[in-house]
Amino acid sequence: MSKDSCQSKKLESSAVCMQDFLDQCQGTTDREQLLQRLFDKEKIIETVRYFCSSLNIYEQNAKCIANQHEMVINCTRDEAVRYRTIYGGNPTYDVLIQANCRFNKIAMSCLENYVFENCGLAAAEFIETITIGQTPPSCEPRERKYSQTGPKDNSQCITASIWTTVILLFIKVLLK
Repeated sequence: MSKDSCQSKKLESSAVCMQDFLDQCQGTTDREQLLQRLFDKEKIIETVRYFCSSLNIYEQNAKCIANQHEMVINCTRDEAVRYRTIYGGNPTYDVLIQANCRFNKIAMSCLENYVFENCGLAAAEFIETITIGQTPPSCEPRERKYSQTGPKDNSQCITASIWTTVILLFIKVLLK
């Protein structure tokens, strides 16, 4: 499905659609400000293009990457409990964003480390570039540990469409 979405430019079209949506939400309301803190519209397309141009790396390592799931769940268990507790307490946007940033940083670090250990450098570079690319701009920037390729700018963004869905579903499973 990812290959088809990249070849048909559906994934890039989704990113453009997301950019158009964000362009209309540049005001000062709480919701518009929240969107601006969660999305870096200039980086969305860059990360989608990286994903599509590097899809062969993902395809070659998809099974190995998927096999790291249980170890990542164990690695993030305590932080997932903490996040669920905060989320259930009717937090402010600021508290929720910071809790999300913390969980994201821990979960992605666990995933990247296990992928590196068990799948190799190329897979770790791919995952690291994508996970840095899906981090909201309001989170503190993450330093690259594995990647020497991909977007050179460490500024944060969130990917569009399929990859965002994959990451969010992965996190949702972790929180169950």
